[in-house]
Amino acid sequence: LQRYKGVFDENVIVMNHVRKHLKLNYFKYEAVKYKRFKTYIMDYIDFVPELKDVEWVYYMDIDILLGAPLVPFIQELESKYNIQPPDLDESAVSAPSKLYFFKNMEYARRSFYANSGFFIAHRESSRECLTIWRNRMNKRPTEKFDQASINSIVRRTLDGLNNRCIVTAMELENYESYPTHEEQFIEMVENESYTPLIHILNSCISKKFTDEATEEFVANVLMLSKEERKEHK
Repeated sequence: LQRYKGVFDENVIVMNHVRKHLKLNYFKYEAVKYKRFKTYIMDYIDFVPELKDVEWVYYMDIDILLGAPLVPFIQELESKYNIQPPDLDESAVSAPSKLYFFKNMEYARRSFYANSGFFIAHRESSRECLTIWRNRMNKRPTEKFDQASINSIVRRTLDGLNNRCIVTAMELENYESYPTHEEQFIEMVENESYTPLIHILNSCISKKFTDEATEEFVANVLMLSKEERKEHK
């Protein structure tokens, strides 16, 4: 963790991973064990005393940029999808666990209904869902994408085989965008119009963009001044 010293302020917590969470040899694709790692998010929240009062977790992949203020975005989602803590009158046995994802990009939706780059989870009631998701990945060691396990959960629910984990797939609308072409980067910058979440798909699509287009895009999203742009060139 030495390399992060002095990089972040006191609002950022950097932690080492638990070795057994990543030391896995039975997955065909190396990337899957890192995708599986996100299902342990509540364990890491529990490790930090300063986070003892955190009730909701909004997870984002590292390749998601923020293009608009988060608070109104979160409030709108919570209202639209009735995202609330579990009813205290419900018994722990009867109340299902829940996770909230955005639907995938239109062209990818046939393969994977939801995208796991962003999800909303309740500190206590979502734990069972996270465990089920992880166990589904464990049973699919040759699968390349973690979304396949989410699909499996949704299918089992529709088939009446699962009532313990409810997956809600939220509409993308103007909440999350996937700029899959350099022209979309340029259009966003020219219109100065950004969704709250901008998923740049670091592992497959964004590497096709020129450095100049990416730098211009990121600088505009972060609203960097001319001086800051020169400093970070």
